[in-house]
Amino acid sequence: MGLWVVVAAPTHAQTPAPPDPDRDDLLDSPWGFTKAFAGDAWATMTTPFVIEDGDVARGTVILATALTLFALDGAVHERVVDASDSGVGASIEDVGEFLDPVALMGNTNRYWIAGMLVSDLVGAEYLETVFKEILFSHWIAGAGREIIGGAIGRRRPEGGLGEYSFSFRDGSSFPSGHAATITQLAAILSHHIDRWPATVLLYGLAGTVVWERVSSDSHWPSDAVLGAAWGWGVAQVVMRRREVSAGIGPWGAVPTVDPATGSLGLRIPLGPNPAGR
Repeated sequence: MGLWVVVAAPTHAQTPAPPDPDRDDLLDSPWGFTKAFAGDAWATMTTPFVIEDGDVARGTVILATALTLFALDGAVHERVVDASDSGVGASIEDVGEFLDPVALMGNTNRYWIAGMLVSDLVGAEYLETVFKEILFSHWIAGAGREIIGGAIGRRRPEGGLGEYSFSFRDGSSFPSGHAATITQLAAILSHHIDRWPATVLLYGLAGTVVWERVSSDSHWPSDAVLGAAWGWGVAQVVMRRREVSAGIGPWGAVPTVDPATGSLGLRIPLGPNPAGR
């Protein structure tokens, strides 16, 4: 299911009818909110059945990378662990370990829900949409992970049973939920900020968590990479539906300088941005 989303990256033409943005507020219509979430989940599941230009090439690269990593999981895992003992690898692991709690939905869901509700109360429609994108993509990817991961049952490296040890409903290494969650945050925030330095920074930080999930013996390399790909693909579907329904584009955040103090800042509009800028 994760590979399907990546193979068939969402486009405007292939996306099922989006929800009505005026009927999916949790406070105003809990039932509408539930239907909107269900619609996004269904769109994620049906995306593979519509292939657009570039999807085959993108999917082929991801599939080839995953299969190569799977074949070399043991050796690559060992290299990552060894590289994390000192130098740059250790620094990457430290950053990933620091950010690891952010990639756990149990830690962050309450904040995204609070942000969505407060945004709704104050009329910040754009921010409300962003919080919904984060929540919906997290929940959909999380549900998919439980179904797929449980069925495959790949055991984690920390168990010491090797990279090809599987047990139905007993293993939880594939795919990495942390990698999916942190990549979704990077994808959604970088899309809305819409500035390449932010994109590089956000995906770079997400990459440290993916690295740390391998170096900490929590996942095999292919589990972490496919987890990230799964999360990214779900986020793309959810973002397309949310933004088509709300008629908005990226924030188009603009760097600013205060002449009086010389301090740098970032101006981010809170309202709808139909032009995408």
